[in-house]
Amino acid sequence: MKTINKSVMNILAVFAVSLFLGSCAKENFEAVTDPSGSVTTPGATAVVSTTLKSAQTDAQISSVTLYAGQTMDAGSVTISQTDTDGDLTNDAIRVTYTLTGDWTFNTLVHFYIGTGPVPNNGKNFVPGNFPYVYTANTNPYSFTIPFTKLNFSGCTPLTLIVAAHAELSSPTYGAQTGFGAGTTWGNNWFTQYNVTVTDKTAPKASNVTSAVQCIGEVPAPNANVITDASDNCALTTVPVTYVEGSETRVGSCPTIITRTYLITDAAGNTATANQTITVQDVTKPVLTNQGADVPLACELNFTAPTATDNCDSNPVITYVDAINGFTTTRIWTATDACGNKSEEVRQSITLDKIPPVLTLAGDPIITIACDATPTFVTPTATDNNGNFTPTVSISGLDQMETTSTGAIWTTRTWTATDACGNTSTISQKIINNCTFPIGNPYGWLPGAGTGWAYDKNGTSTAFNSLSPKTGNNWGWTNLIAYGTTSKDYTLYVGAGQNIITKGIPVGGVSVTIGSNIVVTYTVVSSCKITEAHLYVGTTPLPLNKQKSYISAPGQLGYNSGALAANTYTFTVPNTFGTKNIYVAAHAVVDVK
Repeated sequence: MKTINKSVMNILAVFAVSLFLGSCAKENFEAVTDPSGSVTTPGATAVVSTTLKSAQTDAQISSVTLYAGQTMDAGSVTISQTDTDGDLTNDAIRVTYTLTGDWTFNTLVHFYIGTGPVPNNGKNFVPGNFPYVYTANTNPYSFTIPFTKLNFSGCTPLTLIVAAHAELSSPTYGAQTGFGAGTTWGNNWFTQYNVTVTDKTAPKASNVTSAVQCIGEVPAPNANVITDASDNCALTTVPVTYVEGSETRVGSCPTIITRTYLITDAAGNTATANQTITVQDVTKPVLTNQGADVPLACELNFTAPTATDNCDSNPVITYVDAINGFTTTRIWTATDACGNKSEEVRQSITLDKIPPVLTLAGDPIITIACDATPTFVTPTATDNNGNFTPTVSISGLDQMETTSTGAIWTTRTWTATDACGNTSTISQKIINNCTFPIGNPYGWLPGAGTGWAYDKNGTSTAFNSLSPKTGNNWGWTNLIAYGTTSKDYTLYVGAGQNIITKGIPVGGVSVTIGSNIVVTYTVVSSCKITEAHLYVGTTPLPLNKQKSYISAPGQLGYNSGALAANTYTFTVPNTFGTKNIYVAAHAVVDVK
């Protein structure tokens, strides 16, 4: 048996590790043993391939056996990875010396890791010159070396040499020199490991967002939208590609479009970044080209506007009509697919519902000699539409009437028609003033008599047919239907008890209906109107509190007071709307 030196001897366990580093300062590592699993006995060369990966484990990187006295197994030296700052990323190498049997540390351990050469004297390693020296006072004994001290700062392959040394002793064998099985260098033994470090840290990139108003403005997928792709290995550019088929579209107004891009580094690690496009139309449609306002028109012919929109090719146009009298204002709005509403536009058209105005060339009643020939002059017509002159035509045949006095009344009626078909009429009477007969069967001529307006066409209602009625006055009330613009009546004097054959026509009463109701009395030149009374209402005559008709002339509502004239006019505000009206016209006439 070999004599054992009782003095403390240096026990050396040495192994070289070739590290191809493709990770950065805080790369994670995991040991993978060579599939061959080859292990040599002392004195032979051992080559074991190990791949370091970025995995969050504390897997062993490499381990060698410590041999004391060249043949005695004293334990092992193991290199593993560790996380020293608790951020879940391994950031240091942990070196662990583990002794077995009765072997103990005899004070110091020495460790070298670097690009070489291992400190030596030309023949052997010099552990005292190793950079990491510790007093080993526990078994196992560990210490850590940060990655930052090992130049783990880039992705360029880096070869590191690792050598471990320990001072050991045993009660059985005393102090011994230990070394690692494997290749001999000088008088030392070490094991060489070929270790490939693989980058498993994913690249990084930020999600991007953008907004457009219209679907048509959405750009095609383009990897260039990802502008900050980066990798731990500090490549100048990191390839970005669009993931085909990844686009999704959700909702409408807004529509959210999401696309996924794949970022791949040189080691094949990938990450994804999303592009989110919000499509939200917030622009109102615009209405243009609506028709201009029309101050007078015969029909409501509106010109609708056209609608344009930044996104919707066919906005929905709606309208409402606002009516004020004869004026209709059409108000349009447009709404696009996202519910944006345009500003209102409008067009106003005023319908011409006002009839033309006829003006006689002379008085409504003209008296001529008994043997003269009546000659009528066509009245003039004016209209609210100054761009058009109404047409004037004679309405039917002249009407002739011979009175009981022998006078001949000739009545001509004209009709004026404007561009919109509105019409008005006016009549003129020419009386051949033949003398009254010598006989006076009723005994009151000459002198004053009471007279009432009468319509020989049958629209007059005699007072004595109304019920209930107060008083015994005779006379007529005359119905005028809504929509009638003018009416002419004969003024009869002395037709007591509504017997028309007893009456003498001494003139006429004309009624014109518009915003006012204008009632004009006219008598022949040989007579004078000394009083006039008028009723206009929606009942045949005014009613008293007992709902009885009032026929007394002085209570009809309108009273002229004392007169001495051939003509007199009442003007009554037209407050009756669309109702039919009644007119009862009374006069006291002085017949000469």
